[in-house]
Amino acid sequence: MKPNFFIVGAPKCGTTALAQYLSEHNQVFMSDPKEPHFLADDLTGHHKAVSEKDYLRLFSKAKKEHKVIGEASVWYLYSDSALANIKRFAPHAKLIVMLRNPLELVYSMHSQHLYTRNEHETDFAKAWALSETRRQGKNIIKTALDGQKVLQYDRIALLGAQLEKLLRLFPKKQVMWIFYDDFKNDPSKTYKKVMQFLDIEDLNRSNFPRVNSNKRQKYPWLANFTERPPKFLVWPLQVLKRQLNIQKRFNLLKPLRQMNDVVENRPEMNPEMKQTLLRHYQKDILKLSGLTGRDLSDWLDELKEPNLSKDLILH
Repeated sequence: MKPNFFIVGAPKCGTTALAQYLSEHNQVFMSDPKEPHFLADDLTGHHKAVSEKDYLRLFSKAKKEHKVIGEASVWYLYSDSALANIKRFAPHAKLIVMLRNPLELVYSMHSQHLYTRNEHETDFAKAWALSETRRQGKNIIKTALDGQKVLQYDRIALLGAQLEKLLRLFPKKQVMWIFYDDFKNDPSKTYKKVMQFLDIEDLNRSNFPRVNSNKRQKYPWLANFTERPPKFLVWPLQVLKRQLNIQKRFNLLKPLRQMNDVVENRPEMNPEMKQTLLRHYQKDILKLSGLTGRDLSDWLDELKEPNLSKDLILH
């Protein structure tokens, strides 16, 4: 079986929730793990398969009733190579892009990186200032996966440029974009649109539980084990999972993670930092607005002394 559907990103935009809801649809098969990232040549640290054979094995349990066979690797949209690789690998595949205010995205991503042991700088403003240094491969924690790439906070949320790149490769009829706020505020309506796009049966689903809340971990030593388990343990755990025929999406380390997790809201961003980010992302927000035909002026409402007119957004 070969995938014919990809959720390509962006991170912290609701991809985990959408992938989970779709995996529970009887006409959809989603890979386990959710984010194999195999088609991103520049993010090998995130790979969950070492060869095309291993990658295709992730879809081997798909059945005839599964009209949609897919995966959800959140860094594909940002990757330098993934979209072109998808085009070669599955040229007629359908792609979903999930979009969010870049300020919210990068702030949330910083928390996620701390949680997954990709990041060691707890102060977001300082982590943002390290973006250029990280591009040079410096000031990256040993436990980071592809830190030189994914710790570039000034680039990971350039969604306008990323969507523009995607639309150069794929026709619009194969692409659907979803704004995080729409999905969050009315998941039922958004989900119906997704089913229409994928041409699958509308099951009139009404229950959309919250997925992937903001978390931190109480004990760093335990987090280091659950997020970056020793390599000599990874293979035996995978073998045990296969031998026991453990159900899809069950994670053997999940109980330890849950014991160590604390769900909490992030503090408000510093106003000066917010202005820095607004100025940085302003042009890209305008680009995204033009590509999607959506008025995103509310994302720029707090910008002081804008250097571009918000009147240009839809022109």
